[in-house]
Amino acid sequence: MRRLKLLIFRTAQVSGGAVCLPNDSSCRDPICLPNDLRWLEWPGCPLATLKFSPGPKKLVWFNVFDSQIKELEGNLKGLEKLKFIDFSHCEPVRMPDLKDTPNLEKLCFRECKNLEHAHESVAYLSKLWSLDLNGCSKLQSFPAIPDKNESLQEVYLGRTSIGELPASIENLVSLKKLMLSDCKNLTILPSSIYKLQNLEELDLNGCSELKKFPKKEDSSDPHTKTGFPMLLWLDLARCHLLEVGFLENLSCFPRLQHLNLSENNFSYLPVCGQLCNLWFLDVSKCQQLQEIPYFPVKLRHVDASGCKSLSKIPSQMGYVEDLQLYACHDLVSNGFSLNDWLKPEIFLYKTKCQVILPGREMPKWLLPNEEGYFSFVASKGFYEKILGVAFCVVFQVEGTRSFQFELIASVDGKCTEHHMDVRSFDLDHVWLKYMDPKKVWIVDDFGPNGLSHFHLSIRVSRSHNIYGNRRGIVKMCGFRLICKPLENDSENSHEDSPMSTEEASSSETKDVQDSETCIEEGGLNVAELPSETKDVQDSETCIEEGGLNVAELPSETKDVQDSETCIEEGGLNVADFSKEKHCYSSLWPHFRNVRPGGEMPKEFVLVEDGIVSFMASQDLYNNFLGLVLCVVFGAEDRKKEISFDIVPHIHGQKRNGLSGTLGSFDCDHLWFQFLQPNIPWGVLEGAVNFGQFEESYLRFSLKVGISGGAIKKWDIC
Repeated sequence: MRRLKLLIFRTAQVSGGAVCLPNDSSCRDPICLPNDLRWLEWPGCPLATLKFSPGPKKLVWFNVFDSQIKELEGNLKGLEKLKFIDFSHCEPVRMPDLKDTPNLEKLCFRECKNLEHAHESVAYLSKLWSLDLNGCSKLQSFPAIPDKNESLQEVYLGRTSIGELPASIENLVSLKKLMLSDCKNLTILPSSIYKLQNLEELDLNGCSELKKFPKKEDSSDPHTKTGFPMLLWLDLARCHLLEVGFLENLSCFPRLQHLNLSENNFSYLPVCGQLCNLWFLDVSKCQQLQEIPYFPVKLRHVDASGCKSLSKIPSQMGYVEDLQLYACHDLVSNGFSLNDWLKPEIFLYKTKCQVILPGREMPKWLLPNEEGYFSFVASKGFYEKILGVAFCVVFQVEGTRSFQFELIASVDGKCTEHHMDVRSFDLDHVWLKYMDPKKVWIVDDFGPNGLSHFHLSIRVSRSHNIYGNRRGIVKMCGFRLICKPLENDSENSHEDSPMSTEEASSSETKDVQDSETCIEEGGLNVAELPSETKDVQDSETCIEEGGLNVAELPSETKDVQDSETCIEEGGLNVADFSKEKHCYSSLWPHFRNVRPGGEMPKEFVLVEDGIVSFMASQDLYNNFLGLVLCVVFGAEDRKKEISFDIVPHIHGQKRNGLSGTLGSFDCDHLWFQFLQPNIPWGVLEGAVNFGQFEESYLRFSLKVGISGGAIKKWDIC
């Protein structure tokens, strides 16, 4: 096998220290690896040492990941062509001398728990660009770099025992990544670090003994460049920093984009106006921080969650798109309000926005909507006038884990889903989100007459809020469409001459296609609809705020409340989009079973009056996994589809109506349906808020109805 060039062991047997190929019974004596070998890959090698034949070697790739190797016999002599070494998860105590590998490009000793020293020869490898010593927990020092090194670009030292970096680190003049996360013994960073002119990422997350980041020192040599002109990412989370004055230097961070200062102990954050390219700032869990004085112009994401002492933030949101202020109670106590801070006019130059903070009130320009959905019909012209949709939820999460909201959008019945995670805090919080309509609704075609039916609903994700310690309670919800100012509003407005029912009935479909007018029906601004569409007969006017057309959304949409039919206009079939027929029609099919038969299992309790009702306390409800309905029904017509309606009430209040179809049948059938308690009784399918009623026991009830057939009897279990 002297001419062997590639050797990859996935499963290999070792006998008496010899390397044996699988199923090779002739292997008895130890062998040396041949010098012509170019590629060796042996993960999990059980040998303590590897030996090469004397003389020059042609090996380029050497990977013995997760092996028992403790040393290389003869070190690495003759391996001049070697470019890659991977000793990660191995047992070596020391790094071999690398002076005989001048072409080495990548060296990996990741997670070598016994490695105590990095050989000083790494400083002299002119082609080495990546050095990975992450997880070498016994490594206490990094070798000095006596001369300029122009090759090394990435150094990974996370989770090592290094106490300080040598001042000569400045000689790594090409270094782009310096990763030191969770170096618990690191106490000092030399000020010479500011001479790393090509550094792009500096990660010190979890260096809990650092406590101070060095300030830039003025150089006595006017020709010496200092600062971080290329730095994009700086992570100083969990360093217990007492101050961050180093950020005040006007020339150090001209390109910085990502700054993580979370879980530190400083109370003062500089204005940082020089951070003109910063787009991400994390100061979460900085419990001593009292004020964020300034948002740089390009800042998009700010997380200040858990800053218990934070009492002031900039009065203008600027271009911030995501502001998370979980548990910032002092900020709210000091008078901070979404109502004053976030006006509709701000959306003139925003395509998206999200704000989360403690509180129990939504902005007043949002319309409360207890049912968590709205629906409207619009022409292409009106749809193009919609700048975005804003929605808001007041919620509380009981437990220790986050949960999700689901945003369900549909156009002419074609649905898309968006998922948003929120964190767990026991006190009430307000979540407001604004989205571009093109991100909410996917519009393929407006049909032959240019009309489409839009629907949007929000609910607590069923997969994240069913059992155990993930209990999201929704207390309030609201929506609003934000529209561009409409042309000729004064001419088209109905404010001075409201359209009567007769006038609406005489209008033509063409008016819908071409009209730039909005009408308000029950508080909802939609494009003017055809005369046959009865849902918009009582038209009003658009509402303008600061040059914007702010479309109001109703808590109850009259156009879909009672209709059981479809509206057809020029080939457009606009189905009934009521909540019962759309928002809650998607009961999980794997929780339903329909089969022939007429006899119920004995485990079920017969319901005599068509309504099941029971009283429950908070403790009982928390342990309530759900109930199973069993309904015996007969078909009236073999060709007619059987549909169902489940109407729940809690303490006299109607909750989430559930509807769906079972299919077409020619004989009696049994329908089994499992219902998780939050789906029928919780607001937006969240957990039931017992505090809303101020009573220890609440009455829960369900009424089941079927159309296209007849219920013969039904039980629960």
